[in-house]
Amino acid sequence: MKAFINFLYEEFDGDLKRVGREKLGGLREKLLRVNGIGPETADSILLYGLEKPIFVVDTYTRRILSRHQIILGKPPTRKFRTSLWIIFLLMKNYLMNTMPSWFISGKQCVKRYRDAISALF
Repeated sequence: MKAFINFLYEEFDGDLKRVGREKLGGLREKLLRVNGIGPETADSILLYGLEKPIFVVDTYTRRILSRHQIILGKPPTRKFRTSLWIIFLLMKNYLMNTMPSWFISGKQCVKRYRDAISALF
């Protein structure tokens, strides 16, 4: 936490609005250089703290995607995270506009989009 606060004041004079105006790729790289911030934490800060369009790939996400053979032990690349974010938005939009959310289970969603996701990698 101390390292992040130091980073915030050294890079952005403590101004979170300035941080929010930074481009996603460059900001993620800066966050990853902060001692104690890894990929999952950086992505969480970007998504939840700054509302940037990034998909947080954590252990549970990897486990679900591996179990359904969408990824096979591949590390989450920038292209991978961006693709997941786009697919998540498309699925959310589709499900909210065409079917009651209680009708589609997670497994059905994975089956429906597995080929589309796999084609990206």
